Amino acid sequence: MRFVPRDYQDRTIKFGCANEVCAFLLDMGLGKTVCTLSVIAEEIDRCISPGICIVAPPKVVDEVWAQEAAKWDHLKHLKVVKVRGNEQCRTNILKIGCADVYLVSYSNLLWLCEWMLQNQPPFDGMVFDESSMMKCNSTKRFKRVKPFMPFMRRRMILTGTPAAESLVNIWSQYYLLDQGERLGKYITHFKAEHYRQQDRFGYKLQLLKGHDDIIYDKVKDITMTLRAVDHLNLTAPIYNDIKITLPDKLMEQYKKLEDEMFLEMGENTVEALNAASLSIKCRQFTSGAMYNETSWYKIHDHKIEALKEVIEQQDGQPLLVAYEFRHEAERFKKLWPKAPIIGGGSKPKEVSKAFKLWNEGKIPLMFVHPQSVGHGVNLQYGGHHLLWFSTTWSGERYQQTVARLHRQGQKHPVTVSHLVCKGTVDPLVLTSQRRKGKTQDNMMTALAEYRKRALHSK
Repeated sequence: MRFVPRDYQDRTIKFGCANEVCAFLLDMGLGKTVCTLSVIAEEIDRCISPGICIVAPPKVVDEVWAQEAAKWDHLKHLKVVKVRGNEQCRTNILKIGCADVYLVSYSNLLWLCEWMLQNQPPFDGMVFDESSMMKCNSTKRFKRVKPFMPFMRRRMILTGTPAAESLVNIWSQYYLLDQGERLGKYITHFKAEHYRQQDRFGYKLQLLKGHDDIIYDKVKDITMTLRAVDHLNLTAPIYNDIKITLPDKLMEQYKKLEDEMFLEMGENTVEALNAASLSIKCRQFTSGAMYNETSWYKIHDHKIEALKEVIEQQDGQPLLVAYEFRHEAERFKKLWPKAPIIGGGSKPKEVSKAFKLWNEGKIPLMFVHPQSVGHGVNLQYGGHHLLWFSTTWSGERYQQTVARLHRQGQKHPVTVSHLVCKGTVDPLVLTSQRRKGKTQDNMMTALAEYRKRALHSK
């Protein structure tokens, strides 16, 4: 197929070719894969690079990059190999070194770093797809890969969710590009310069007024930012909170758990050892079931009944339901045995089949865990209604799940609904999500505006 880049894609490709060190912060659906491969192809064709390593989530390695290269005429000559299999197989692929693009999953990144300690890699560049997976500077994967980055000529990060939780998350991602030239060599210094510590341990941070713009200004020269709202004919999602009133007796039990971190329910005892544990148990309570030492037990069906009403109101229109806890999936399976449930333990072939049937409009109801549909999954062709049975705390998982439906190719306005038990932790989770979404949107908007001004000044 002949690739005719849209104006914003052409600008993105030119920016990448002109900047060996850069960030593509592109909203989902704007074509960051084809743009990145076009930049790589330009370097390969001009004999600038022997090869590039792309690090990506496992599902994206398997289903996105090689397929995208094979799709377009100007990329078909690229030899793309997946560095996978057992250790000997992976070693042989790298030692042969005859590819243009090497695809490595994040699960094999630690092994790759160990291998590079003893061997000369057949590539001189590293691209981190969904670079938000490198947002934590304390992880082994970040610490292991960090020493190799100064020796990579081509360094790129790609993501549509660079700051899904907080602007603190961008420090490690940009460190991979410039080793701290723009945001500082130490995250402690970065936090001290731009944040006010709100607790004695440094877990709660408040961004200083006006410092978001200071941060944006520091990274703007190596950042290409594109927002879907500016370039795609997509209507903004419609958000809808379905409020549930729990009976007085249940609310008394919930408040006791919330206040005392302890609750006796018949033969079962619930005890939260810390705030994080309490948050999980409170959310399990609102979802309708909780765990004991051996299994789970049901508390109520109020969210289940609300879900039944939503399904009835859909009147056959496809509905995607996102869930958080395993007990929810088990309850769904009993009530809707024909509906696919995509989550931990799902077999790849079954998942691929379910996604295919969904996009063909043959599945009226499908349950998904956010971790199983985050990156590299297209579900926009099968429906436009998403319901959160239990809303995740993770800003990245939330935004990525919504983007499975709200992306290029979607022909209808997307409706995102949440089941919310009033007076519980549920509204707090939604408030947190909206705050995180605003922080990231502010970043993407500010950097996109800078890129527009730079373009018009030429």
